[in-house]
Amino acid sequence: MKSGNYKIVATIVCLLAFVLMYSDVHAQTRGTKPRTSTRKSSRDVAPKVSPLDKINYEIKLGNLGIGGNVFSIAAKLNGGYKLTSWFTAGAGIKSQYEYLNYPSGFQDYSGLDFGGFAFVRGKITKSIYLQGEYGIQSYQTNTRVNGGSSNRFTAPNPAVGGGYIGGGDRWSYGAEVLFNINDRAQDYYGIVEYWINFSYRF
Repeated sequence: MKSGNYKIVATIVCLLAFVLMYSDVHAQTRGTKPRTSTRKSSRDVAPKVSPLDKINYEIKLGNLGIGGNVFSIAAKLNGGYKLTSWFTAGAGIKSQYEYLNYPSGFQDYSGLDFGGFAFVRGKITKSIYLQGEYGIQSYQTNTRVNGGSSNRFTAPNPAVGGGYIGGGDRWSYGAEVLFNINDRAQDYYGIVEYWINFSYRF
């Protein structure tokens, strides 16, 4: 075989070897790529959340006062709707009972305050939150209001504060502190309200 033919054969063999090597490497590269599918797995599909699952219910007890001649306790019931995972808005009712045992010769006093409120809540973390409330409260006094025949008056009851909540996914519990902004509310509830919170779907 002539030297020129050797060169042609060698060139063809080199080309074939290069093509075979390239095909093998390319096939291995394709084999290592993860398979993609147009179908979403069951884990990729977000579970549907019922609107009822976004409703939060709470029972709160607070402003407990027990002394030699004083007893007081307050309660709140409210429900909220979780507009997002961290923001809730809702409304509720609030009441407080107070009993004063005056010394002999003076008439004892017992009064019941009640009203309603609306609130907004923003979560800072899963457990810590800030809350603002605005309510209208009917207060009972042991004296006549403005010299009239009623011993009740109505006043706004705005408050701001925050709290901590912990526990399970359904029922959880925690504590809440609110600061009363209205002077009249401060006279009956104090500057600071403290609450023990039992929450469902917080």
